[in-house]
Amino acid sequence: MESLFGSLPEMLEFQKVFLQTLEERIASSPNFSTLETPVQFKKLLFSLGGSFLYYADHFKLYSGFCANHIKVQKVLERAKTDWAFKEFLDARNPTKQHSTTLESYLIKPVQRVLKYPLLLRELVSLTDTDSEEHYHLTEALKAMEMVASHINEMQKIYEDYGSVFDQLVAEQSGTEKEVTEISMGEFQMHSTVIWLNPFPSLGRMRKDPELTVFVFKKAVILVCRENKPKKKMNAPRPGNSHADLDPFKFRWLVPLSQVRLGNSAGTETNCIWELVHTKSETEGRPETIFQLCSSVPESKVKIIKTIRSIVRENVRKNMRSDLPTERVGQEQLAPLRRTLPSSARIGSSRASWLCKRESLAVPHTDALRPRQSDSDEASLSSGTPSSGCPPTESPLQELPAPGRVTIVWQRSANLNSPAGPAKESDILSDEDEEFGDRDSSLSTP
Repeated sequence: MESLFGSLPEMLEFQKVFLQTLEERIASSPNFSTLETPVQFKKLLFSLGGSFLYYADHFKLYSGFCANHIKVQKVLERAKTDWAFKEFLDARNPTKQHSTTLESYLIKPVQRVLKYPLLLRELVSLTDTDSEEHYHLTEALKAMEMVASHINEMQKIYEDYGSVFDQLVAEQSGTEKEVTEISMGEFQMHSTVIWLNPFPSLGRMRKDPELTVFVFKKAVILVCRENKPKKKMNAPRPGNSHADLDPFKFRWLVPLSQVRLGNSAGTETNCIWELVHTKSETEGRPETIFQLCSSVPESKVKIIKTIRSIVRENVRKNMRSDLPTERVGQEQLAPLRRTLPSSARIGSSRASWLCKRESLAVPHTDALRPRQSDSDEASLSSGTPSSGCPPTESPLQELPAPGRVTIVWQRSANLNSPAGPAKESDILSDEDEEFGDRDSSLSTP
């Protein structure tokens, strides 16, 4: 069900709020049905453009659903082999019309969000180029085109790496899989880094390899794609070569509970940082340290900030789940500080925006020697490489909730604050006040 419907409930809640704003704009023009001249439509066009401008980032709620749509079709085909499920679908579509099939309904959100730029483009073309409403609608069009571009990028990432994500989930060790699914709806950001201490099992390399780091709500994934060698015209290609079929030379999944940032993550003067996959005595897993180098210090700060944020959120979620049932019930009844109306809380973890792209320009330094952790070479998971993710960083932070403008500014200010030292002891030292009292008594890891 998660694969089929994903973030549909959140999307529906947001769409209701957006529809309400449009209806309120129309209601504010009592003579809407009699408007004829451009001057009479001016106020309404301003309101329409303002609604799209304000809620543009929230439309990125659709990105995860749209990216998963390719997977939805495959899951639906497998589900139809179940006789009971097929009978259920047939009963709800007795006329067997394509427009009333489940596939047709599931494509509707994708079609809707991509039609908004077309609608705004049409309105822009019908307004006077020198008018204020033309400029206002043009800005709204640019914002929605960025949403469409973001959705296309998410779909491209899933097309290139979706099979790798699914394989990593299936190959998890242990009796219970901590990560049951990698959903694009929980995608936070991706960044290309240089791997300074590659595993010796990968063989000798002319230069340090590039890794693409994907940050999700439940895991951090590292993937390395092998550069395609130039084809030799006369060289025969061996048949059934698995190396030619799989372009990924290395892939690694770190569940969120097993993520730790090294001490170098707290220094902002250089681009080097460490991602640690913690050891486990019960599973016999040694500690694995990935020494990485971002393109610029700003890129390093962004990815560390994102990882620290989701680790804190996970720790707090576990703390809430460990509380006695009676205390949890009392807290749910007590009014929370800074509580927002339901319409202002629709920007969930799945809704996020892209920050500015930055060019990759990592200076090569011979002074840095690869350092291998105490992990065994044999602990390398299914080592193999990955599709060319562009050397850009696309951090995705939590979306500001649609409420008063002051709320949005406050959220944005928190997101842009510089990242502090990434130590285990800092995981609970967040600036949020909502859990401040509770965290103060549990500040030791």
